[in-house]
Amino acid sequence: MNTGRIFRTVMGAAMATVALAACNPRSMLTDSNLLKGARAETFVLSHGALCARLPSGTAIEQYARDEVPETSAVGREVKAWDLSGLLDILQTRDGRWVLLPSPGLKTLKGVHFRKGPSGENDALCFGRLWIEGVIDYREDKPFGLDKAVTARFKANLKDAEMLRHFRGLKVESFDPAIFTLSTGTAFADDLQPEFVVEMALHPASTGWYLAKGADEVHAIERVAAP
Repeated sequence: MNTGRIFRTVMGAAMATVALAACNPRSMLTDSNLLKGARAETFVLSHGALCARLPSGTAIEQYARDEVPETSAVGREVKAWDLSGLLDILQTRDGRWVLLPSPGLKTLKGVHFRKGPSGENDALCFGRLWIEGVIDYREDKPFGLDKAVTARFKANLKDAEMLRHFRGLKVESFDPAIFTLSTGTAFADDLQPEFVVEMALHPASTGWYLAKGADEVHAIERVAAP
């Protein structure tokens, strides 16, 4: 048996596979590939990409009792929610504050509550996110992944008219694992006509995916590989 020839053949095939993977156009670090990956990963956020955190019962109580100035952070937050007309803020007989959807909120499409770790509603979410284009990226290896990058994108809302209903309210990403606002949070009024989002992305043979879920993507590829 000519083991040397077999070894050279196997090694040649392996090296060809590595070279092919390295030259895979879908995994190359280009603006086009990053944009495709960002749009694919944010498709799930076609409704409810941005969220405004609900005021706490304590904050409402302090505001109702004039225990905080209207110009304080707490005062401005509760007042903004009160003026928004999105919620009916009611006090029960036992003194608890309850937040209910207002009749106006029920007429808005694509608005929904986000639940916090305790299982209770912690934010009201809205907006159909659209990634416009790449601004720049940093090869900073997020999550310790060698080829991962943190990219900044120009973004807007397909239903930008929704922003006026959240005027004066601070908003954040529905899921920071998918994207974050470059400023962390921002007033809804400041998100027109465009804003900047950041995403951590990592290449795979089929394109660019969220860096946080890179292990799952590679595991699927290994299973699917012939």
